[in-house]
Amino acid sequence: MKKEKKHLFGILSAAAALAFLPSCTAAEVVVNGHPESVAEDDDIYYVACIGQQMNPTEKDGDGFIVTMNRRGNIISHNAFPGVRLDAPKGAVIEDGVLYVADVDRIVGISLQAGVIAQIVDLSATGTKYLNDIVEDDDFLYVSATDINKIFRVNLRNGLYEEIRTSEPLNAPNGLEIDNGLLYIAEFATNAAGAPAGKIKAVPVLGANPRPVSVVYAVPGMYDGILLKDEEDFFDNETDYLYFSDWAANGTPGAVKKLNLRTREVENVMPVPANGPADFIIDDGKMWLPAMLDRKVIIR
Repeated sequence: MKKEKKHLFGILSAAAALAFLPSCTAAEVVVNGHPESVAEDDDIYYVACIGQQMNPTEKDGDGFIVTMNRRGNIISHNAFPGVRLDAPKGAVIEDGVLYVADVDRIVGISLQAGVIAQIVDLSATGTKYLNDIVEDDDFLYVSATDINKIFRVNLRNGLYEEIRTSEPLNAPNGLEIDNGLLYIAEFATNAAGAPAGKIKAVPVLGANPRPVSVVYAVPGMYDGILLKDEEDFFDNETDYLYFSDWAANGTPGAVKKLNLRTREVENVMPVPANGPADFIIDDGKMWLPAMLDRKVIIR
C-alpha cells in the first residue's frame, strides 16, 4: 500500500488568508500546470506537476510541486523553489522525504528543509519516462512506461534492479503494493490507437522472471491505482481496487472500483475529467489530478 508518514512542514501559515472550499460537492482546484499525482503528509497535500508545458520526457526545468491544505486551498504554487524538477510524476512520502519520479531519476526532497535529500539516477536504463512510484520496507518501486519495465530501488544505498516478468508488460504506469503483490496499471494503446492496457499483478519477491497475473482484462488506458479495504453491502471486509482510465481519445476519463472478491466493477468518477492520473483517497475524499484539465478534483 502507499504509505504516508506524519511530519511537520513550515508553510501552514500562508493558508490562513485563503477562503474555504465547500465540502459537500466536488471542488475543482485549478493549478498552474499539469498535475500528475498527489501525496499527503501531516494534512498537507503535495501535487506533482509536469509543468506549464505538457512535456513529460523533457529536461526543461519546468516541473514543480503545489501544496494544498485539507480543504483544497493552495498553500504554495511552488513549494520547493530551490529544487530543479523537470517533469515530476508519481510521488510518495517516506520518513519525511517526498520522492518523485522525474524523467530518468528519482528525486527525494526533505519536507522539513525543502532541499534535495537523495537522487537515484536511472538514466543508464535508457528510460525517459519514469512514471509512478510506491514504497515498501525501505524499497521504492518505479515504473518506466517508455521501456516497459519496473525497477526496485534500495533506499539505503540507492542501488536498483529490474523486476523481470514472465511476459512483457505493456506501458506500465500506476503501481500499488500490498501483501506481497505489486499491482500494475498499463497505459497502453494498440496499433490503431485504441486502449489496450490491462491491470496486472506480479509478486514482489521471488526469482526472476516473476509470474504475471491479469487482475482486470478489459482494455483501457490505465493510470492511477489504489487498493482499499472497505466494508461491502453486507458489512464484510473486502478489498477494492480503484484505478483511473483515460478512456478513448476525445472522451472523458473514468475512475473504476473493482471488488476483488466478486469482480464487480463500478464507475466512481466524481465529475467528468480529462486525463485522470495518480489519485489518492484520504479520510473518505478522493484527490484526483485531471492532468489535461490542469486541475485537481476533490470529493
